[in-house]
Amino acid sequence: MIARDPAVEVLRNSAHGLQISLDKNVIVARLFKALADSADIAGLYRLGFVDKAQGVITGWHSASSFDGAPFSGAKQNALVELNSDNPLARAAAEGRPINEDNIDAKRLIVPLTCGGKTLAVLEVTTESRHAPDHLKTRTIEALCNQAAIALKNAEAIKSARKQARKLSSLYEVSGQLHSKRVPERIIALVADYAKKLPQSEKVVTWLIDGDSRLDMKSMVVRGCRRELPEKAWRADLFKLARLVLRQKKPALIRRYKLPAKIAGHPPPTVFVLGIPLMSKDRVNGVLIAMTSHPLHYGKDDIEALSILGQMAGRAIENASLYQHTKKLAAFEERYRIAMDLHDGLAQALFSIALNLEVCQRLIAKDPADVKNRLAGLQDLTLETLKDTRKYILGLQPDGAMGDALASIVKDYVRKFNHSNGIKVRSSVKGRAISELPIAVKQNLYRILQEALGNVVKHSKATEAKVNLTFADQNIELLVEDNGIGFPGAGPDAGKASPAGMGLMNMRKRADMIGGTLVLDSLPGQGTKVLVKVSVDGEPHDN
Repeated sequence: MIARDPAVEVLRNSAHGLQISLDKNVIVARLFKALADSADIAGLYRLGFVDKAQGVITGWHSASSFDGAPFSGAKQNALVELNSDNPLARAAAEGRPINEDNIDAKRLIVPLTCGGKTLAVLEVTTESRHAPDHLKTRTIEALCNQAAIALKNAEAIKSARKQARKLSSLYEVSGQLHSKRVPERIIALVADYAKKLPQSEKVVTWLIDGDSRLDMKSMVVRGCRRELPEKAWRADLFKLARLVLRQKKPALIRRYKLPAKIAGHPPPTVFVLGIPLMSKDRVNGVLIAMTSHPLHYGKDDIEALSILGQMAGRAIENASLYQHTKKLAAFEERYRIAMDLHDGLAQALFSIALNLEVCQRLIAKDPADVKNRLAGLQDLTLETLKDTRKYILGLQPDGAMGDALASIVKDYVRKFNHSNGIKVRSSVKGRAISELPIAVKQNLYRILQEALGNVVKHSKATEAKVNLTFADQNIELLVEDNGIGFPGAGPDAGKASPAGMGLMNMRKRADMIGGTLVLDSLPGQGTKVLVKVSVDGEPHDN
């Protein structure tokens, strides 16, 4: 049986312990412990991490073990410039060990390198009589290689976890962004997210107005007044915002220093990051984030904020479209109310006023006729009041729209005959369509109201007729009178305002239900109003 070398066994166990460590402080402690156990070196250990972004070796850890003294560790805040002639800097730059011999001590400097990148530098200082030989030096290098791999893995896992947290946070904020319907609230949410980044000290967001300029009224600022005073960043802030708006891509200003009278001495470096909030090729807003933190904004931060900018840009566009649609809907609603009042209440009030005028002329000649007309006007007034109340309450303004269209037409003609001096005959032909949409019935009813109202107001007719015809899936409503007619009628009548609001409303209502309206009239030959509508539904017997 071959005996195992204890030093090799300790080295194997130390390497395993390093590889399963996910925290860099634990990795450093286990490296120091392995140096003491496997290499059996009594001395002073120091390890510093390479920060290429800042150009220094920093974050030093130290420990000592001399002649059986208890193992101890401590942190130091010393900085070693990477571009200096310091042996530690040379070892980091060259990626190879360096030996230094003095009278009383010997120093071995080993870079912790993985994948061609130096992550840290180890310094082992011993007394000359305890200087490590060639085998121990190789052992130290092997342990440093294992520690470098462990540090690389820990860094990758930490980065992956950080990225996962960012993606989770972005996913959460994405749902919040697209639930907002006001652009100003969206940029406020974007500012809140950017301010939550550990290094962010001040965040500013704007919307872009219709002239592709910063909308100053929408400006949102996050951050305490003591964090980066406004005097220090305001001028450069707007320059960067306009640069981002023009280039349509992220921009980072580096090496900008606060004035000493504001920041104190020495003045810190401030990094200002600009992110466009874009939807396709359009910039809908701008995000500016500032920090004086040494680690400032890395590649992952810029990428995360760029993704946020794209989501926010689309959310702003959707919210703007929603607001525009609301305005259009409000306009359409006002127009619909105007049509309803014109075709309903206005027609009834006109009919009442006209009949009262007739009553005034006939009161001395034919009291009995006046009495009948007044009774009809009283019924019409009460019904108009009833419909007006229903309209105000948001109910159907015209009674029972749930009834069959034929019943609605016949009922209105009956009421019309009762309150007006013109005789109107009605007829219904064909098999009525079941499940007829309320919109079709309501708009055809309004067209009938307007057409008969025009007969009373303008035609000077003595009689009129209303024909409702069902043919398969088609409906035709014809209103015809024997009045004086008028010139300029035809398929395009009512498309321009000179034809009158009533005629425009009738054509608009026909368009709303996918129908067509034809007006046929000549002077002295009466007027015909024909509406044709095609609908889906099952025909049934009237």
